[in-house]
Amino acid sequence: MEDHNIDIDYKSLVIVLFVSFCMGAGIDYFTDKVHWLTAGFGVLFAIWANGLFISLEDREPDGWDYVENESNESKREFKKGFKIQIALTILVFILAICSHILVGS
Repeated sequence: MEDHNIDIDYKSLVIVLFVSFCMGAGIDYFTDKVHWLTAGFGVLFAIWANGLFISLEDREPDGWDYVENESNESKREFKKGFKIQIALTILVFILAICSHILVGS
């Protein structure tokens, strides 16, 4: 039986959420167009989407995370993690749209 430990860095997750929604509150304070919740989700989406592009770019040759003789298992694990990142990023985008519809400005 394989042991699949998921090691999540909760501290970084909490910091990113805190910063995103603080920026959302700042956007709400300085404009009358966007609610803080929608802006917070928008900032979070931008951060996570940027992370997706960075992780792909870093695995290309001459990238920070490029391994010339990478194992097939490592490639599968990356693809699995990347799909989860895509799903979460899409979820945040949907939450941003829903919050804009529900709370408006």
